Amino acid sequence: MDEKILKEISKQRLEVISTRLERKINTYLAISITLIASAILLTVDVLSLAISSYYQINAIMVKIVVIFIISLISIFFYSRTAKLRDTIFVSEKGYIIRIISGPRKVGNIEVFDVLIRDPSTGIWHDAIFKKDHLFPK
Repeated sequence: MDEKILKEISKQRLEVISTRLERKINTYLAISITLIASAILLTVDVLSLAISSYYQINAIMVKIVVIFIISLISIFFYSRTAKLRDTIFVSEKGYIIRIISGPRKVGNIEVFDVLIRDPSTGIWHDAIFKKDHLFPK
């Protein structure tokens, strides 16, 4: 894409017109959480009788609390792996900018790989944008 057009776009105010937050979970993380949960539930099954008789509480309540704690841990790890995908911006002059990947670090600057649609030709061009320009503070 022409450098002149990229400089022109970088000076324009961008407005988000569509976004989708896609959450990816690491397969190994999911497997390890499942194995840990299984081990904890087996341990709880063995210890639930002792705990319920000692504290005079129902063994099912102990299992529910453990499952709740495991769920909170899973949600925490799941939410930390969130990434922006298919966020679409439009510039003041009609350029459409779509995030295809990122953010990633280049040196100490976070950048996004984007596709830019030229309104005059309708052709999509690939480019790299700084995070600060797409998401100003």
